Amino acid sequence: MDEALTFDDVLIEPGYSDIITRSHIDLAQDDFLGLRLLTPIISANMDYVTGYEMASEMWNCGGLGILNRFQSWEEQDDAIMNLYQHGKPAFISVGTRDIDETMRHINQVEYQIKGICIDIAHGHHYSVNKLIREIRDNYGPGMPVIAGNVATEDGFKFLADAGADAIKVGIGPGSVCTTRSVTGVGVPQFTAIQRAWNASLGYDNIKIIADGGIKNSGDIVKALAIGADAVMLGSLLAGTDECPGETRVAPDNSHWRPYQGQSIFGVNETKYTPEGISGWVKSKGPVANVLKQLAGGIRSGMSYVGARNIKELQDRAKFVRVSSYAHIESGTRIVQDF
Repeated sequence: MDEALTFDDVLIEPGYSDIITRSHIDLAQDDFLGLRLLTPIISANMDYVTGYEMASEMWNCGGLGILNRFQSWEEQDDAIMNLYQHGKPAFISVGTRDIDETMRHINQVEYQIKGICIDIAHGHHYSVNKLIREIRDNYGPGMPVIAGNVATEDGFKFLADAGADAIKVGIGPGSVCTTRSVTGVGVPQFTAIQRAWNASLGYDNIKIIADGGIKNSGDIVKALAIGADAVMLGSLLAGTDECPGETRVAPDNSHWRPYQGQSIFGVNETKYTPEGISGWVKSKGPVANVLKQLAGGIRSGMSYVGARNIKELQDRAKFVRVSSYAHIESGTRIVQDF
């Protein structure tokens, strides 16, 4: 039986650094699916995270937003056209339930989109392979395809062999996902990313997107260091001004916005057992402010190992396994207000 680790099970060892200032650290990914990302952060393609406003602002801030598929084709088309008209990349999300209908829709928006994300909970599946091959047969290698989600080397190779350009990694680590408790299936996220990186060594330039389980900027540093090219964030960006959904005001005048897992009844229109929960997160203000804080934390983490870019971080990072007591030692232990 293999042992698998979460982000909380490891820390990165500090190393020699001659970096004078964090501003000298470059977070850019110069060739990410034909784009240059200034920061390796993608907003999750979830109904209460990424619509037009989020996708637009993510690009303004140097990241990428992938439009969610839990809206009508008409709503998605409006977002695509708005992004296209403003010179911003539109990545759409599709499922595999009706491949013929999906292909008809892709045909209608082909020239306005920059890429397609095949988004299902279990990406190591015949239907994902079939849709990737349909896209490749119709549009050739020029249409970037993201596929997922997987959590094993075999799953990664399955999607890579089918023709995916980027693969989302993560089965059950999300804050509103109950897949692991409902089904007993999943792989702790740190190990899942590590396995994907091991599998990627046999392929040329297939990107790894770490999707889920990230609670703070330190987890982003760990995900990038173990092999991810970018991270996909849901809960950390949920509640920002650019997210879809109405704001609710609580009796204490605090503001809250909706957030929910995508494998629940009413979202994917199935009658299967739910594998997610819905709820509310406190409003966080502009997403630009959240991204600025996260980028600052990533740069700080990289400076501790003397890494000026993501490639150097991956080359230099050494991990140590930690006990549960390390979390007590790592946390703050004073009263901040009284």
